[in-house]
Amino acid sequence: APLPFQRQPPVPPPGVERGREPGLNDPSRLSDAESLRPGAVAGTALLTTLDDRVLSHCGRLPVGHRTVPILPPEEHLLIVCMHGTKHCWCRFGWVIDVAGIVRRHPNLNWPHLLALACDAHSKRALFLGLRLAGNLLSLELPEDLFKTIRADTAVQTLASAVEIRLFQEDGIRQVPSFHWFNLRARDRWKDKLFYFAHLIFASHDHEKTLLPLPALLSWAYWLVRPVRLFCLYLIFPASSLLYRKLRILHLHLVSR
Repeated sequence: APLPFQRQPPVPPPGVERGREPGLNDPSRLSDAESLRPGAVAGTALLTTLDDRVLSHCGRLPVGHRTVPILPPEEHLLIVCMHGTKHCWCRFGWVIDVAGIVRRHPNLNWPHLLALACDAHSKRALFLGLRLAGNLLSLELPEDLFKTIRADTAVQTLASAVEIRLFQEDGIRQVPSFHWFNLRARDRWKDKLFYFAHLIFASHDHEKTLLPLPALLSWAYWLVRPVRLFCLYLIFPASSLLYRKLRILHLHLVSR
């Protein structure tokens, strides 16, 4: 019998055999590029773009009554590191995945992997994943790569922040400040500035709830969000601090 916390597979419609649901195994249902995108196949990594060069090197994995492409180990390792860094490595399972990929492929093409990381401007994310796997799971790396990772002070700072919070005994697995972590994990100042600008100006549900606008004026949310953040993090705290100071001064004068 399955354990209570185990996720149960979906029940097929009446009269339909499990695994034979309409369209589930239809080869025309997903293209190669679509099957590698998030949510198409359970366990696939997050991808934003796919080019023919990556797809041409994909292996094939049988899933049900069809086969789906799987990434080469170098691309797979890089994407796992990018995904873990995006989420501040809040799950130890991602570190295990990094160590598992490297150990499963002892002939990993390290120069190719570093070239991919440079092209994606994600070398620091790769180094961070390898650094965590080396410290927490004793993953052995090439000596020159190990020295390069140790020389990156930002990687050491981020890794220390993850390790401190990953195994907290209070049962609450906290992560470092999300935006500080993602800013520090970016390789180029250009990417840091773009991330900061997106954080300041890109609208979210808070702005749409605060000030519903018609579709023709949706561009105005780029102005609403900076104003809301300015009030939330500067005007309101400053007003509260000034009120407390004046309150303390008033009580002091009254007591005299």
